[in-house]
Amino acid sequence: MGNILVHLCPATTLKISARAKSYRRVTRRQSDTSHLCTAEAISEEHIPHSLSPTVSAVPVSPNASAPELGYQRVPVQESKVITKYVNFPFLTNDEIARWIVNTRFMFILRGPPGSGKSYIAECIRLRFPSTVVCSADEFWYLESSGAEYQFDISRVAEAHQWCQGKAYDAAESGVSPLVIDNTNVRAWETRYYTDLAKRFEYAVIMVIPQTPWRFDTDALAMRNVHFVGLHAIEAKVRNFEHVFPLYYGWLWPGKSSNCGKRRNESSSGSDLTKANSWPLEETQELLNWAWNSFITIVGLPDVRVHLASALGLSDTAPITDVLRHWHSATLPTFGVGLKVSRAASVPHITAKYARFGRAAGAQQYALSGAVTESLLGRLFTVQVTGLFFSLRTVGVRIRLPADDLVLRHLWASDDQAVLSTDRTEFADLPDIMMNSEHVEQTHRPLGCRAHVTLALASDVSAVETGLDLLRIVDSELARRPGEHVAIVPGGSVRRVTVKKPSVSPSSRGQNPQFTTAPLGHEYMYVYDLDEPQHHRVLFAGAY
Repeated sequence: MGNILVHLCPATTLKISARAKSYRRVTRRQSDTSHLCTAEAISEEHIPHSLSPTVSAVPVSPNASAPELGYQRVPVQESKVITKYVNFPFLTNDEIARWIVNTRFMFILRGPPGSGKSYIAECIRLRFPSTVVCSADEFWYLESSGAEYQFDISRVAEAHQWCQGKAYDAAESGVSPLVIDNTNVRAWETRYYTDLAKRFEYAVIMVIPQTPWRFDTDALAMRNVHFVGLHAIEAKVRNFEHVFPLYYGWLWPGKSSNCGKRRNESSSGSDLTKANSWPLEETQELLNWAWNSFITIVGLPDVRVHLASALGLSDTAPITDVLRHWHSATLPTFGVGLKVSRAASVPHITAKYARFGRAAGAQQYALSGAVTESLLGRLFTVQVTGLFFSLRTVGVRIRLPADDLVLRHLWASDDQAVLSTDRTEFADLPDIMMNSEHVEQTHRPLGCRAHVTLALASDVSAVETGLDLLRIVDSELARRPGEHVAIVPGGSVRRVTVKKPSVSPSSRGQNPQFTTAPLGHEYMYVYDLDEPQHHRVLFAGAY
């Protein structure tokens, strides 16, 4: 995304320009750091020499033995000396530590030489004994068996290939946490590792050191341990780019790490199984509940007949034939016997679609202090209030926390999106009659679009799930909540009549539609829970 230092640290930019007037002019861009030029002094006495020894979790009962956490807990008295240099949630919060140990996390460290990346890597290694650190710098110690740093500029590409190979082996085996300790100045330099994270289902946390000198070229030249020259450091600082994800959002726990898997196997059949597998069961419980609810609703005689008719199936078609209309959009797979969508991902709530920085408002959103701080391992509690589905999508309805951080700063999905309407069936009607079908849209409440996409019909984009939910919201705001269908365990089902969108999925060579729905309309089914479910989710970027 180009140079961003001049926008945030003009003093450093002027210093660089004064030394090297031959350098090209620096453009005004933005970054993922908001305070690069802070002059705040931090006393060295607050830098910790080590973290606390490994401890066990609090026992369930006085006689119960405690399971190993797999990370090192920082006592209250010692947490006070954690410097601002490493005051990250993933190093200080025990709950996110459980996530890091039991699921898969990749930390991509970014910054010029001497900015403090390797210090952070060492803190992570001390906090999590299972850590694997991958750094191209390690390559230069190989020939001397670690005794001497032997840099050879002609072998830089070889060093990075070696680092990538080490990272691949670690990711393939499910190591967590996996730390990438390179400068990663340009966005493209992180691409191999973010692709690796996507392939092996790792959550990614991008980390830039918080040291006051992290973009001070003079200080960096003095502090870096490998004697990188001033001009080389100036080039690194000048070319620093922001790395944008595909989207920002709240993610459910992903795949088990090799450490989490071993603990689950060793405690299989014991009371410790659930404690050791947390938070992995959060994801499976969500998907199991949603699937069981979905097949229960589709299996209702009236619902099954309506769906079968819309899909061109006979009234006696088994429920399995109806269910095959949708493809799972989640990893792990939603349901049994469904095909898996090409865009399948860990269950998540999209807060902002960034499109790798190309979406409108993505750069401004990414620069928000609330966003950058929340991306460092912050967990939130969301409520699942029900399930909804149409011929296009299957989704979970979410209620976000009612606080300013979430609704005013992190949530940036378009609740007020204008919905398209299929007018082909009105082609022979006068314009005045067509317009009468479209009443003025009521202002929708903030966060009403929050959802999790579970399944999609063939060739349907995941964005349609949110639009389907907005159709339900519009009907509710217009006091047309739908007709009662049935009471099922945990809640009730209703059928909502909504306007048909202009684009519908293709199924079995024809456009599926409800033959009994009013002209230009279709049905959606909503399952409302009597009591909401609470889930802990991670705010992160999907790269």
